[in-house]
Amino acid sequence: MERTITTIFNRNTVPGERCMRMSRLKLIKNQKLPTKEMLSVFAFIGARAPLDFSFRQLEVLDSLFSKETREDDSSKLYGSEDILFVKSSEQTNLSKQEEQPKTSCKKSLSRSLRLNNNFLNNIENLPAMVQAYFQFPTDLAWLDLSFNYLKTISSQMYRCPNLQILYMHGNAISNLNDIDNLVPLTKLTKLTLHGNPIEQIQNYRIIVISRLLTLREFDFSCVSLSDRESGERMLHEMKVKKTRKKTN
Repeated sequence: MERTITTIFNRNTVPGERCMRMSRLKLIKNQKLPTKEMLSVFAFIGARAPLDFSFRQLEVLDSLFSKETREDDSSKLYGSEDILFVKSSEQTNLSKQEEQPKTSCKKSLSRSLRLNNNFLNNIENLPAMVQAYFQFPTDLAWLDLSFNYLKTISSQMYRCPNLQILYMHGNAISNLNDIDNLVPLTKLTKLTLHGNPIEQIQNYRIIVISRLLTLREFDFSCVSLSDRESGERMLHEMKVKKTRKKTN
């Protein structure tokens, strides 16, 4: 028995494209369906399976070059040609961010990367890794860093200019000013930060929304007009306070 998923098509999908995608979205019996959230994300970024390094017990990004990507159910659904199975003959040092690591395989055509559920506490080498493993590194649109041990939001995030979805929930981020490192990401529409210490800061949600004007969804909740208005008021009040301090 086969089941076909049609929920990811939008109104602008042309008939020919619909038929082509339908043929790739047939699920054979006994294959697990990816989550509803995953299907939504795949539709958003062009239905290519992510390069998957989740649940790998990674402590540093350097170790990616001695690991192999995981072929999960989602890659089977969208076709194995969309995902890269990385094999490296030797460990590569990524200490120099500008140095492109050497790999012995072709690069991924995907626009998404999973690094969730690991032990990462630093991602400063992320741009170099993306450069090494993706055919179009600047096109990276979805990055999942959730459930790691990250204490800061990397200042290198600006090097992913087309990032649209960023998951960082379940980490150890405590400084709300780190949000400023995401301001250069002018295409960022979805962000998660819940499950971090900063969540306990008063007006946390409003502060984040006020600084990141392109967000449409924050912590899996839509950004409302009321949220925007509250953010604007807060920014105005902060500017007034700064002006008063200078005059005094």
